[in-house]
Amino acid sequence: MKKGRRLLAWLLLILLCGSGATGQSSKRENRWYFGTNAGLDFSNGTATPLTDGALRTLEGTATMCDENGELLFYTDGSSIWNKAHEPMPDATGLGGNTSTSQAAVIIPQPEHPDRYFVFSVAAKGGPGGLQYAVVDMNMNEGLGGIVSKNHVLLARVSEKLTALRHCNNTDFWVIAHETGNNSFRSFQVTREGVNEKSVESITGSIHQEGLYAIGYMKASQDGRTIALARFDDSAFEIFRFDSESGLLSEPVYLKHPDFENAYGLEFSPDSKYLYLSAGREPPRIFRVSLPNSYSLATIIGSKVILGSIPGSFPGAMQLGPDGKIYVAAEGQGHLGVINHPMQKAEDVGFSPSGIDLGGRKSQRGLPNFMISRFNPGACMARPLAPDIFTPNNDGINDTFHVSVADGIMIRLDIYNKWGNLLYRDLGNNPHWDGKFNGADCPNDAYTYILKFKTSENERIQEYRGSVIIAR
Repeated sequence: MKKGRRLLAWLLLILLCGSGATGQSSKRENRWYFGTNAGLDFSNGTATPLTDGALRTLEGTATMCDENGELLFYTDGSSIWNKAHEPMPDATGLGGNTSTSQAAVIIPQPEHPDRYFVFSVAAKGGPGGLQYAVVDMNMNEGLGGIVSKNHVLLARVSEKLTALRHCNNTDFWVIAHETGNNSFRSFQVTREGVNEKSVESITGSIHQEGLYAIGYMKASQDGRTIALARFDDSAFEIFRFDSESGLLSEPVYLKHPDFENAYGLEFSPDSKYLYLSAGREPPRIFRVSLPNSYSLATIIGSKVILGSIPGSFPGAMQLGPDGKIYVAAEGQGHLGVINHPMQKAEDVGFSPSGIDLGGRKSQRGLPNFMISRFNPGACMARPLAPDIFTPNNDGINDTFHVSVADGIMIRLDIYNKWGNLLYRDLGNNPHWDGKFNGADCPNDAYTYILKFKTSENERIQEYRGSVIIAR
């Protein structure tokens, strides 16, 4: 009965939200403004050029529409323009820069339909860091206004900034990366506002200032993967993401001679493929597959070259409401388009000049959007396991028992500190008695790897933990 109610709720949300091709839950991405007065309108289901934009920027932008797809405002991370394409009063000096890869991202405050947070990052890891401003659409006769600005969250960050829905389907995560270390910071946005106490993930490579700070970071549509570009390292990195805790883990470092000047990237709507822009003379568009195992050899081995955009810098890539991926072409009067990103590589239909911009010009950037997909079951399934057990035959806590709340267990493996497999269970109710080949294992810490899936989702998830034997 419980599972049936969830399925009914999921089906109702599909009917209410639509946009099944891309997984987006609203029409907030209907209008794009970017480059040199360029724009796109997806209101009728296909992209048509907009020529009314006031924005002129080299790189990152962000645009926000209401839930009906009507334009509210847009930004280059430094200033904001309202829906009349006029500067929003006092909306200047917001901390971003016209030469920042992902200069801004806009998040609606949950349960406050007229209030928005505009997050921005400085260029090349410079002063200003990560900060946000608060916009209220009730101000200035519905054109919006600044409530407050320059709320600094981090002093020094790279040019990477992404946001996605929390698995509770109400809150959001805003994710940035500090410079000088390998620390990601995830900030939760709730109905109360921005929680300025971040969740820290120390993982992956160290990000430095300058050219090393350049490049995009994106979240997959299913909210389980984060990927980023390392411009001056000629590499990309991929991470697992936990949309409940805000933690990133399991880094995979993709370095290849073809990835010189790595810059843009985007996931396919089904989150099975990652598209990349990199290279010089000319920059090229690549695709890699994302298996559940996240094997480096498998991912690199799946690399396919789709084509190039002659005479252009490697540009941003952005999934559109129509399910196509758009590719920025610096200084050109058009965008590249990957028409069928979920198909086999030979059938994706990459066009270097897929859509004309009506006399306006693309630059390196495209709008940065939050990932707002409804993700059923993501917060429901979770491993439940103790940190310690005492297998001394007293009838109390004698076995190590793991279960998955609202999920299905697939396999449990337990290893000692030398990496030797001590125990494996393929059932749904494992109990380890702390023995190997009939002999007691010594008091120590042991690593376990649990594979499971949620009741409504067939995609396999993996959880790693440790348990202590204390007899």
